Amino acid sequence: MTGTNLNELIKSSRSMWWRDGIAEFMTGVVLILSGGIQFLLSSPLRPAYRYILVVAQILVIAVSPYAIRWIKNRLVVPITGYFKPQKQDRGTSGAIRYTISIVLFILLALAIFIDNIPPWLSISAFSLIILLWVGIFWNVNRLIFEGILLAAVSPAVVLIGNATNCIPISLTIMGAIMMTLGGVVFYKFMREHRENE
Repeated sequence: MTGTNLNELIKSSRSMWWRDGIAEFMTGVVLILSGGIQFLLSSPLRPAYRYILVVAQILVIAVSPYAIRWIKNRLVVPITGYFKPQKQDRGTSGAIRYTISIVLFILLALAIFIDNIPPWLSISAFSLIILLWVGIFWNVNRLIFEGILLAAVSPAVVLIGNATNCIPISLTIMGAIMMTLGGVVFYKFMREHRENE
């Protein structure tokens, strides 16, 4: 097998990890749960309950990658045989993606840590930058579109007049969008592979 064919195989396997929609669906679940937790945090609660909710949110986010892998290993891998490659391809294309990644994460840090940035703008920038990074790094154009779509949610919520509860509302809407898109992609993905069996 030539080097070119091997690189193409690595790229195909890497992007296939995102083609079933499970990661997007689980991201939607996490966003909806986070939105609910943020809504509870915005209401008057005893300090102890607030700490419990913060810990719960951290656990939800931390467990989600393992949940994605668990679902994939039981639903997708037995059908397709695809798995997440552990090694990245190297060379010029890999260097370009890593450079873009560094730039995007610098922008992400600026969006989060610079003072006087409205929370809704931080959420919008965070969604856009993360999905742009994943879409470019993993060669999945659909994720770039989703990043642009999610980035528009928070400004839309503010324009409608829900600035007070912007964060929980935005997270919930973003989660619903991701769950819907992920569910549609997963349905199409599984139907296509079952028809090819």
